[in-house]
Amino acid sequence: MTPSVHIAVILLLTLIGVALFVLPHHRRDIPESTLCGTLSGLLTSEPSPRPAAMLMKFLIALGCLSVLTPAGLALLALLAPSAANRLLVILGGVALILGGVLTLAVEILSDLQLFGGGGSTPTQTPIFYLAPLWPIACGIAAIVAGAMNVTVR
Repeated sequence: MTPSVHIAVILLLTLIGVALFVLPHHRRDIPESTLCGTLSGLLTSEPSPRPAAMLMKFLIALGCLSVLTPAGLALLALLAPSAANRLLVILGGVALILGGVLTLAVEILSDLQLFGGGGSTPTQTPIFYLAPLWPIACGIAAIVAGAMNVTVR
């Protein structure tokens, strides 16, 4: 692939990640209806002295940011030396899948927190489902590409 194709792929991955980060995942006009709003609320909340609460906030922050990580993995795979590329892509794929699971947890927790865990009308937008699916699908693709020894150079 040429450098312009690499840049185009990284930009496309970035744009998709940013869209999933800022578009609302619930049909409510409140800041927490986006991953960006959830992360912002988390960062501006009172810090907790309890280690378990700090760990939970850290995991939620990772879940919010994981929609942006496919572009980072693509950039790392491009910049990494050829010898380390395969291992990096496979481990990055595993990290993406874990990030997708964390994003799913954030989506479920925000749904329970904002709306009491149920109702007769669905409040989720398609982003609610696409945000966790995006890093998981990219992670599976990365693991397959690494297992097949696909190079990006």
